[in-house]
Amino acid sequence: LNIQDDINIILNNYKASGFFESKVSAEFSLNENSSKEAVLRFNIVENLPSRIRSYNLNGLDSLSNFLYSKLLEQITIDTTLQYSEQLLEENNINVIEFLQDQGFMLIESSLPIVKVDTLNNEVDISVDFNLGKRFRISEVRVVKSGPGENLVSNELIDEIADITPEKYYSYRQLKLAQIRLYRTNLFSSAA
Repeated sequence: LNIQDDINIILNNYKASGFFESKVSAEFSLNENSSKEAVLRFNIVENLPSRIRSYNLNGLDSLSNFLYSKLLEQITIDTTLQYSEQLLEENNINVIEFLQDQGFMLIESSLPIVKVDTLNNEVDISVDFNLGKRFRISEVRVVKSGPGENLVSNELIDEIADITPEKYYSYRQLKLAQIRLYRTNLFSSAA
């Protein structure tokens, strides 16, 4: 039996949910009346969960005030919430997807740095971002191939895709353009 591995898994699950001071122990015994039965009991003391004290996004100084305020609307972490790795991951994904849709197609983020204050049951979170260059669409090119390539005009494709030069790159808008093109049933692929 690897009881210590099981204890570590339980502790890690509790830590992922903000219970940094939880205690887990195990008791193992064989049933005296039967040689085929064993009892394994885990004793868990959760203690208090940690709340988020601060959530800092670093490297976003070059964003305009307008764009930064729109970004903050995407964040669901606040100082009233219990720490959760899942909540942190969801927020980081929201930040990255929002900024990718604002032209920062090469944005990168570091792993979050989580500092735990076990005396006050509070957590400070810091994530570093590298925005990279902000991209605009310079031009839209239509390349057609296949047996029906002459049946669909470039203008119709441009209208359906609705991707305009000089707008900021948006991953979301590219995906929506692909969906609109597929829904016409005129295309078997769109890239």
